[in-house]
Amino acid sequence: ESHYFDDEDGHCTKCPSLRSILLLLFGICLTAVALNATISFLISRKGIFEIYISSVLSLDLGAKLKLIVAFFQIMVSLEDVYGVKLDRSLTDWTDVLFKCLSFDFF
Repeated sequence: ESHYFDDEDGHCTKCPSLRSILLLLFGICLTAVALNATISFLISRKGIFEIYISSVLSLDLGAKLKLIVAFFQIMVSLEDVYGVKLDRSLTDWTDVLFKCLSFDFF
């Protein structure tokens, strides 16, 4: 009753205990609180935040477009160059953009 079928291993695996599930949830909540505090602290230091925003806004539209195109070209070439296959749930939403931004002339 306290087992589930693991598709990767092909056999039944024991379910995690309630204690380990609660510890995991506590860790996630603690991480979220720490991340929120860090972001709030950085935003309150207006000097750092204003420098970041001004540097992003100072880029012209052409530079931003080049960054986006370069990002998608790198994502497309990951499997061919490095043999890294990204998870399908990550790449499903980008397939349309890959087709639009594909400059495969050869």
